[in-house]
Amino acid sequence: MSLGIGDVSSTLLKRLQDNWDTSVAQLVYDNTEKPDAEPSDFTTPWIRATINPLSTRNTVLGYGYRLRGILNIQIFTAQGIGEGAAQDIFDALAILMQNLQLETLQSNGCIFTYAATPVRVGEGIRRVDQIERGWYQLNCEINWEAQ
Repeated sequence: MSLGIGDVSSTLLKRLQDNWDTSVAQLVYDNTEKPDAEPSDFTTPWIRATINPLSTRNTVLGYGYRLRGILNIQIFTAQGIGEGAAQDIFDALAILMQNLQLETLQSNGCIFTYAATPVRVGEGIRRVDQIERGWYQLNCEINWEAQ
């Protein structure tokens, strides 16, 4: 099997799933619902992982290519408690996922991850026609390259 985005995604998400402490924050995946919580209970932190591919580059014309992208992990903590809890989760994610060399699960490929970057989003989660209040969001973005 040749290296593809599905293989990269499976490998990165498996590393996160196998090593993340869900007592710190519940882990959910892209295109799934956020964790179950009563509308009044916005106290339990949670994270959502997404793989965002970027452009592919040839290594040598006709002989190989490199996939590139960003592992984006959205961190959600209670609104109004400061950013310390979100920053602590960011630090734990950075330690777990940055500066790695991983063998892919399905092909004979290799993934390299780079330093994590914090991106402040702020309060609330924008939905189609409303703002859902109660969450403070900080993203953990990690560039990756696979070949």
